[in-house]
Amino acid sequence: MSKKQTIKCPKCDGRGKINFSSLAAGKCFTCYGAGVVSVDAPSARDAILGAQMNARLCISWAMEAADRGDMRYAAHKAEQAASYLHSVGTERARVVLAEVAAGYYHDETQGKKGRLSPELARQVRAMIIEAGRAQAAA
Repeated sequence: MSKKQTIKCPKCDGRGKINFSSLAAGKCFTCYGAGVVSVDAPSARDAILGAQMNARLCISWAMEAADRGDMRYAAHKAEQAASYLHSVGTERARVVLAEVAAGYYHDETQGKKGRLSPELARQVRAMIIEAGRAQAAA
């Protein structure tokens, strides 16, 4: 039997009500007005894979922002990526950082893979490592 955890209702955002007041006085049918739902807790493996995927997504956004010249947003996303990488373990983090060093990312605006210059890729990688060290020291 899997473990359960209680989370905020994704349909009503924890309010217990939805915008359709004509239906059951606006009561959310997902959580029955409680604002929370019970779901299966993710396994440790699923949690690690999810964090790794989120780190890659943040890195992709950081690289895309660096390519546009928006280093402030790139630093913000690098900080988020570092926080995800901290939870996935050393070996997985090294693999992801090696991908960053190669400079490939998914450009969502164009819907294809982009490639950063080696200099920008090194900058983004350095931002992620620096943010990770700052988080570890805190």
